[in-house]
Amino acid sequence: GPDTVSALSMGASSSQDVAPATTTPTRPLWDTKKEDFVECWDVQHVQAWLRAQGLQQYNDVIDHFRVDGESLLSLANILSSGNAELNCPLIVQAQAIESPDSFARFRDAVAQLAQRYEAQLPHPTSPSTVFEPHHIPTVEAPSDVENKTKVVLFYHQQTEHGKNHGSRSISRNWATQPRICRRYVGCEIVPLPTRSDLSVSYERLYSPLVEHVPVGPSLATLADLLRFSLSVTGTRDAWQALTMPRAAVSKRANASSGGLHPTEAYVLLPAAQGSLPAGTYHYVPRHHALERRAATVPEAMSSMVGTHTGDGPFFCLIAVTSVYWRETWKYGERGYRYCMMDAGHAVGAIRMSAARLGLCAQILPGVTSDTIEAWTGVADANRLADAEEHEYGVCMLAVYGPSMRSEIVSLVSNGRADAPPSVWYGVPNKHSSSHYRWDIVHAVSEATRYMDVPLDFLRSLIL
Repeated sequence: GPDTVSALSMGASSSQDVAPATTTPTRPLWDTKKEDFVECWDVQHVQAWLRAQGLQQYNDVIDHFRVDGESLLSLANILSSGNAELNCPLIVQAQAIESPDSFARFRDAVAQLAQRYEAQLPHPTSPSTVFEPHHIPTVEAPSDVENKTKVVLFYHQQTEHGKNHGSRSISRNWATQPRICRRYVGCEIVPLPTRSDLSVSYERLYSPLVEHVPVGPSLATLADLLRFSLSVTGTRDAWQALTMPRAAVSKRANASSGGLHPTEAYVLLPAAQGSLPAGTYHYVPRHHALERRAATVPEAMSSMVGTHTGDGPFFCLIAVTSVYWRETWKYGERGYRYCMMDAGHAVGAIRMSAARLGLCAQILPGVTSDTIEAWTGVADANRLADAEEHEYGVCMLAVYGPSMRSEIVSLVSNGRADAPPSVWYGVPNKHSSSHYRWDIVHAVSEATRYMDVPLDFLRSLIL
């Protein structure tokens, strides 16, 4: 029945392998009658599977990383690749405690369950509507500004709404609706505190001339900065639950077209913020938590540690990236427009949240798209993700106390060619089971990638 996990349904060999009914979720793994059947592959179901295999000692690993269906595939890859030490220190710790035979059975059980999950994923056929290919202008080299401009103008003309013209898109396939949050399976997860003090004056939000007490480095400051700019502020209503079965949430502090939220944020901390150690982090809005992607930051930031420790001013970098597929899934070729618009919403929300705390938030115009992707580990993660689920660097913001302006100029001048951390933790989750590629989106993205800018011009922007 639905209140038990039978030996047949869970792949167990005998009745002794069946988990107790009191600890088994009421909804079985094999229930595929509803549109949102993928959602039933949650932490509790994965833990029930391990209990049925006599491997409940590894449930802490599953709970710590909040393993669901998508992340099961990543966890299985980590265990089978032999890179557990790089991607998941907690797994290495569990491996050291348990016997080799026990860990091997854990690896095989996760692989088996991941195969079951993948087999149930919908794999829709190609769209029935086949478009003629665009004749996109060819860009000969990164310095070919003339043809890059032609690509941008061509994209604008092809995707604008007119009386007799509309941009290309296909009917939405709810079975392939992408996840609206990147997760890195295997990373250390750091929950952030939540404070109830919401009071702030209008003048502080909008006027840079208002005097206020400088904010020192602390975990609470960082948590407030992210909470009031990028976090989840409400759960979906009944209509959204019906029409968006795979979307976890759609209401956040930063606005998004269609509630699809293509924007991701990464925090680079050169020094500890309270109990939070230095490192490179990915923000998870759904859980208001950070995933620690690396234990270090680029040298250009590390050299500034002495200026913002103890009672010094708060300082961090926030990188904004975008996953185009989350928008192109619904809006087709116009998706790139909305990705850039949503990134602007996120930047505006970060700046207002910083102002509330008495901090400055400013885009660093000298940080290129390649640098953003390298410093945040996105370039490394893109090697492991599907091509259509790649992230792209949009911009980098410095969040700092007003007294640090000259040091920000130094960071802009010295940080563009700086080497990123060499060790990255975690494997990116999978967003969809299949994709549809829009060549014109990738063409305009490549044409608009942020390149090097003369340093004198950068200093003039900041000073």
